[in-house]
Amino acid sequence: MEKEVLELFEAARTAADAAASLDGGAEEIRCIQALNQLKELPITLQLLLSTQVGRRLRILKDHPRNKIRAFVSELLEKWRNIIIHDAANQDEKNKSLESKEADEESGQMAMADHNNVRRRKVENEKGCMSPAAKIRKN
Repeated sequence: MEKEVLELFEAARTAADAAASLDGGAEEIRCIQALNQLKELPITLQLLLSTQVGRRLRILKDHPRNKIRAFVSELLEKWRNIIIHDAANQDEKNKSLESKEADEESGQMAMADHNNVRRRKVENEKGCMSPAAKIRKN
């Protein structure tokens, strides 16, 4: 998938460069077609990070052709929303994991406290004095 994304990006960039330097109607269409194919791909956060295609595509936001500028801006906005959505989902997962770990830790502490209380109670029932009682008695 990375290879396909990079190939489409290169095709769009090459066509955009040609559209800027020539009369470029046909090159503008080729660029828009390549960008449209990029838009239709199932892009993920991981794919955006590994290819850096979003950063590289940003250059075309200042293209002299309005259609190319508008399409690039729309595509980058779509990808930005993917990043925001994935980051929010990751935050929720992290909070859930932290909460679960905190619950487990507090449960372990409560169990340890409970075991200490039971041990003291059993010691007292057997007639053994706890260390605190020995200290108070002396």
